[in-house]
Amino acid sequence: MKKFLIILISAIVGLVVLNGAIIFAVECWETANYNKNNGHTHTLRTYYDKTHHKQECSECHKVINEGAHVLDEEGECLICSAFSGNTEPVQYEAAGDHAKVVGCQTTNGRVRILPTYNDLPVTEIADEAFKESSLTGIVIPESVKSIGKAAFYDCLLLANAMLPDELHTIGDDAFLNCEPLTNVELPESLVKIGEGAFFGCKALTSIRIPSKITAIEKETFKYCAKLASVELPNGLKTIGDEAFAYCVSLVVTLPDSLTGIGRSAFNECVSLTNICVPKNVEIIGNRAFNGCTKLTNVELAEGISTVIEEMAFRECPNLQYNVYENGAYLGNEKNPYLALMGKAKYDYECSEIHEDTKVIAALALSGMTKATSIVLPDGVTVISASAFKDSASLTAVIIPKSVEYIGEKAFDGCGKLTLYCKAAKKPDGWHETWNNLNREVVWNY
Repeated sequence: MKKFLIILISAIVGLVVLNGAIIFAVECWETANYNKNNGHTHTLRTYYDKTHHKQECSECHKVINEGAHVLDEEGECLICSAFSGNTEPVQYEAAGDHAKVVGCQTTNGRVRILPTYNDLPVTEIADEAFKESSLTGIVIPESVKSIGKAAFYDCLLLANAMLPDELHTIGDDAFLNCEPLTNVELPESLVKIGEGAFFGCKALTSIRIPSKITAIEKETFKYCAKLASVELPNGLKTIGDEAFAYCVSLVVTLPDSLTGIGRSAFNECVSLTNICVPKNVEIIGNRAFNGCTKLTNVELAEGISTVIEEMAFRECPNLQYNVYENGAYLGNEKNPYLALMGKAKYDYECSEIHEDTKVIAALALSGMTKATSIVLPDGVTVISASAFKDSASLTAVIIPKSVEYIGEKAFDGCGKLTLYCKAAKKPDGWHETWNNLNREVVWNY
């Protein structure tokens, strides 16, 4: 009996000490500020993933505390509470053979979604389920396959979101304006990221796009001001309109598989200095790289046949062009004159085009008031929209058989113009409004 009491007392003392140590550790972990000997006060923010946690200064990015999770019986980390959160406020609904999350009553803190509801697997988070809630963290079980539209829209305090490995889709605006969100690891099984999914996630610093994603949708990462690194998969086909607009910290490499760059896709990405446009890109959209003020070098891959829309590189004051007969060109080391972009000096006209030119960009030869004729060299494949707009002095443009595409209203405002085409008839690839003013055309010239 005496021995039993001694053991019992020792156990109680040990438990008290253990609890005290746990409480102390948690209190230290949750401290908002950490003062170093040199007097600098670090403002700490908590980050965690499925295995580890750390605290990092939001100003200098120094890691103060880091370690593996220490889990209790319920799967909650004793140090950072990564897997904690009340499950009761989460609202579920049965949906046939599965269940879905439809809402949440919580007003603050972390939330853990359960993997089952009434013995049904929880496989989806419904549209707007957590919209405008004050969550700080969310743990999503491996059973969840889809996150609906605006599911975490305007969760202004959401800093951590652990996504399941088998997640397939993220809906439009899913994490829009989750400003503190920093820790997002997209699973390899993901096949779709919706429009505006991470719009305004201002603290997001890096992202790796899974290999099954073939399109970055419209405005997906717009206004992600701290997004400095994006790993794009070789298999990605398109980057949508404004996909990375105003990502002022971004540096990116475009994959060889890319076929299209949308309008304003990289608008005012002021940290971009170099871009290599792959061979398969068929279009660079209006203002695609507008306002990229540090952009100095754009390399166009050899063999490219790309429509370059209006102002694709507008307000890029440091961009270096190659000059021939007052024409400003972009290209590569082998062919510096691949694409005619415009005039090198605006008080001189450009009436002779380099023989190696393949692409005429939008507005490249617009507004000419003195030149009377232009001979496009054999080998030109693309004449972009409005390429000769308002060149009132032109009376003749000779178009070779090699031209596969002419954009809409390419000769708009050229009132005196006759078009001499070496093709026998209009090729299928020319836009239906290529000659919108019905200027005289001489075929088989």
